[in-house]
Amino acid sequence: MEPIDICYTPLDIPKRPNVDLSKFVHWCKQVYPQPCKESHHHAEKTFNEQYTWDLVFAASNGIWENNFNIEFPDLARYCYEGFGIKKHELNTVVFLPVRESASGMGFWHNDSDPTGFRFYLECENHEQNPLLLRKTIEKHDTINTIVVPLGGDDDRLQSQVFNCTMTDPHMSYYLNNFRAVHAPAINVSGIRIAGFITVKKVYQELIRKRTRDMIVTSATKFKDHAILWSSE
Repeated sequence: MEPIDICYTPLDIPKRPNVDLSKFVHWCKQVYPQPCKESHHHAEKTFNEQYTWDLVFAASNGIWENNFNIEFPDLARYCYEGFGIKKHELNTVVFLPVRESASGMGFWHNDSDPTGFRFYLECENHEQNPLLLRKTIEKHDTINTIVVPLGGDDDRLQSQVFNCTMTDPHMSYYLNNFRAVHAPAINVSGIRIAGFITVKKVYQELIRKRTRDMIVTSATKFKDHAILWSSE
């Protein structure tokens, strides 16, 4: 088994440090929208009401935004050290608070990063508001094979829908962007803020090799939660 065979797994790493959630939410509202958000406007414009997040950058191009590392130093370090990444390898740290107006099924998509590191700053009511996943029909070995938007009946996707079950509302996880797509389901109200970590392109293959064992052993440990790619 290799990480590319794993569509989703919780990660066996320390949970994120304690965070003053009220302070964090206040910081997000103060800085939103940021100039670096412009590069992501295409997705928001494409999906309109289906776009469920007020996306906020804690780091962009390896540089901390809006004094994030000063306001939340322990959390800033966790965003790279927690995943076996070195500070100079870090590209972006993005937080995705779900909008209060969000409801129902989000849109199917995959993200553009091959490393797939995520964590929840907070995920209230995670059993009622799961992250959903569908496997690709083809066993892809390259990223960006699937281009959004994707319809529910897209013939590149297997029909079965999986729930990415969680071990903890503050857990970290690995999400495969080669062989799966995902979408949030918002059925009840509650704070849901995911952290999305990417590394600089020049270091991506190095970090994939460095973190290979961490991902595979996590999928073995959390076998009741992990979702492995298989044909339908």
